[in-house]
Amino acid sequence: MPSTRDLATADARAIIQEEGAGSSIKLEKPETENEKKDFWFFDSIYSDIGSLFNPVTGEPVQGRAIEATVSSLDVITVFNEVPKRGWKAYIKGKDGKETMLYVQRNEYDRTLDLCRLTLGLQLEGVENE
Repeated sequence: MPSTRDLATADARAIIQEEGAGSSIKLEKPETENEKKDFWFFDSIYSDIGSLFNPVTGEPVQGRAIEATVSSLDVITVFNEVPKRGWKAYIKGKDGKETMLYVQRNEYDRTLDLCRLTLGLQLEGVENE
């Protein structure tokens, strides 16, 4: 019989992967000397709150709180590690426009095997936690 933790982990993955519950996120691992650049699409629960826009260009400029939650089991299966600061994440908004963001922080939940990624428009000036 599965443990309560195993059931909770399976439920969390099922919620993220349920059609219509979340959105797709493309994660890109930065290129290193001995590796080619890798990317993969994952199901996620995504939130983008509090955007301020430049009225001339329509581009977001500040005030965003952007997070995505993905299954760490899925990410580890593809990359053999969890996302780190500096990885890129690509999200499509409801308008269909793709936005490139940076992983600023990964709150890795080892209990439910989830990665809660804090994403941002810029990487510079953000503390590495």
